[in-house]
Amino acid sequence: MFKRILTGSLIFGMVSLAPPAFSQGMNPRTICSSRDAITTGLQQKFEETQKGAGLETGSRLFELWHSPETGSWTILLTRPNGTSCIMASGSTWKDIPAQAAHGDPA
Repeated sequence: MFKRILTGSLIFGMVSLAPPAFSQGMNPRTICSSRDAITTGLQQKFEETQKGAGLETGSRLFELWHSPETGSWTILLTRPNGTSCIMASGSTWKDIPAQAAHGDPA
């Protein structure tokens, strides 16, 4: 329990010391920090794991994190310098079977 409280305090402490995200050309509500800090928080607080990833313009990595247990999801953008930003998050994620996604009958 102490380990989780300490980790949470470190994550939120680092986020509060970071420059405002809007100064980096992003939405003012976007949270940015080191990738390790954000992914540790996603794993420990929301029980999310990485479900997919892809490169945008060959340099920025977009990742989808999701928890089947809680239904929470997060879209993370990681820059080449190791800074990650939470671009979107929410709840009640639903997986769509591959054939349904392509319009084929289920």
